Amino acid sequence: MMPPEKDKRAVIITGCSSGIGKATAIHLAKNGFLVLASVRKAADVQSLEQFTLPNLIPLYPLDLTKLEQIEATRARVLSELENREISGLYALINNAGSGSPAPIEVMNLSELERELKTRIVGAISLVQNFLPLLRKGQGRIIWIMTPAAKFSR
Repeated sequence: MMPPEKDKRAVIITGCSSGIGKATAIHLAKNGFLVLASVRKAADVQSLEQFTLPNLIPLYPLDLTKLEQIEATRARVLSELENREISGLYALINNAGSGSPAPIEVMNLSELERELKTRIVGAISLVQNFLPLLRKGQGRIIWIMTPAAKFSR
């Protein structure tokens, strides 16, 4: 079975409000991929819509610490794929999270807990929910981990 043509490839990316996620979403949309770009805030939807790229679809809200939002996102993605006659996902790019690297003695535990929920628990739930679509599209999972350079107490 051959992978789908580029204009029939769909990618879901988490953490598209800024940085690597946003840049990746824009690049792939400009190059013919259908990009389902997740964001947590309504303002980030407007930021993505300013690019007026028909292949760039903001997914809002998707906060990976709120597992109930993952199921709603899955339903939205299924609808978008069906409308475009795309049978599966080409890729799921887990990019959400910012990180707070710090020595243990100054690590903010609330930030650490949120980060673990976002990067581990939520990301795994997302993979579980989208695995059937990834299999259909002979897709791949890409996990991006970028630590922020901030220290807080």
